[in-house]
Amino acid sequence: MAEPLNNLPQFRQVQEAIVARAVTDFRAFAAKVDWSKTDTDSKQLSALFQVAVPRIIQKYAAMAAAMACDFYDEARAAAGVKSFVKSEAQPAPPAEGIEAQVRYAARWLFGANPQPSKMLDFLEGEIDKKVKAAYRNTIAVSASLDPAKPGLRRIPAGTCDFCKLLAKRDAEYLQFHGRQIVMYEYHPGCKCVPVAVWSNVDGGRDSGIVGNRHADGVRSEESWLIWQQRLGVDSRPCVLTADDMRIILDGVITDALKGTGQGGHLWGAVVNNKTHFPASWTPGRCASAIQAVMDFPQYADLGGTSLIRRGLVDGVIVEVVTWVDSTGIVRFVHGYPKSGNGVMWRGWLGELVARPLNLTELDV
Repeated sequence: MAEPLNNLPQFRQVQEAIVARAVTDFRAFAAKVDWSKTDTDSKQLSALFQVAVPRIIQKYAAMAAAMACDFYDEARAAAGVKSFVKSEAQPAPPAEGIEAQVRYAARWLFGANPQPSKMLDFLEGEIDKKVKAAYRNTIAVSASLDPAKPGLRRIPAGTCDFCKLLAKRDAEYLQFHGRQIVMYEYHPGCKCVPVAVWSNVDGGRDSGIVGNRHADGVRSEESWLIWQQRLGVDSRPCVLTADDMRIILDGVITDALKGTGQGGHLWGAVVNNKTHFPASWTPGRCASAIQAVMDFPQYADLGGTSLIRRGLVDGVIVEVVTWVDSTGIVRFVHGYPKSGNGVMWRGWLGELVARPLNLTELDV
């Protein structure tokens, strides 16, 4: 490139231009739709957008992620980091999650007073968020795998009070207070950029907010023993039973009116307000992932008498909670996917929303 992309204003301008092109394509598609058939063909119109919107997002997300790789690599070189590492472009959120958002937006096509303009406005916001998610995830994941262990800081643009508030919480504050997730909250039209900060650049601090994980997603047995000593817990085993897995995967509805209940984390389960493992995961794979996180977690914390453990398994962050009863027996509470490639959340109305990988959930 003629000019280095570690110039933040230029990088932000490039990303906004990519999103603008995606929105232009979306508007061109919407202009060709025959809206006179809204009353009779709302489902067909929804289906058309479920095909078109993911394609537009995936096309421009790839561009955004590629530019983020250049931005990260050139910023790293400018910081004088000597160890070699290459950034890794991250894909757009899964198509099934985008399709779920389109179905949610399509509610404005139904009823006695269809309002397609509201659907289009909502989807433009989703295109903005999801195209930018690819470049933001590229920076975050690249930093998490960087042996130089940079911190991440959110650099805002504009006057949004929400963004300015989050930007004041630097990487070290977020790590110490356990509020890392706010780094990854973005609204439609948000121009904030997550920027890697190495300890020898611009007074930055090596807080380790995204640099304390193993790339293979599994800590060694020795590391887990250190965690046990640190948290004051022992190594008494907790083995998953068939009844545990039946509830975890299939679920039990306890409130028929709301469709809520216990468990229900297998893809296709019908319990509302639950996350689902990826569609390609079999029951056996889900059980193995939960057991692996119980045995060798990357994150562990105490909550009363409960032990919360998390780990990254095949691109999915899994959480497992156990507790010790009054007799000293370790009891299993729950296990479920928090985020990752292919992870979906089944909402209160049964809608499916993607939960892309959020590596900050493994920070302590």
